[in-house]
Amino acid sequence: MAIGTVKWFNSKKRYGFIVPDEDGKDVFVHMTAVEQSGMGQLVEGQRVNFTILNEPRGLQAVDLSPADEPAGQEQADEPAGQEQAGDVEESAEAADQEEAEAADQEEAEAADQEEAKAADQEEAKD
Repeated sequence: MAIGTVKWFNSKKRYGFIVPDEDGKDVFVHMTAVEQSGMGQLVEGQRVNFTILNEPRGLQAVDLSPADEPAGQEQADEPAGQEQAGDVEESAEAADQEEAEAADQEEAEAADQEEAKAADQEEAKD
């Protein structure tokens, strides 16, 4: 079983990533694994135990449990959980921003390719 830190997790998108202590390669985690573990949600910076599966689309985390607490023990502080939910939202916003920036970059590259193609066609006409 691996131990790692939640890099980010977006409850709305139902997935996130964990960075294992050993390898350091991001491991995908889906909400179904979180639900099956009974953990409720993952929070950026949270330490977790998990099993890594090598799936066709990449590494995936399953069999999650809190790393800093004995198995099956729930977190006691409700207010702390509320603060953690705010952290998740901030993490989700950062992930959304990264995705938007990547999409903008792809659009810009596509526009550049279209311009280059149009310029090539103009040169071919001349």
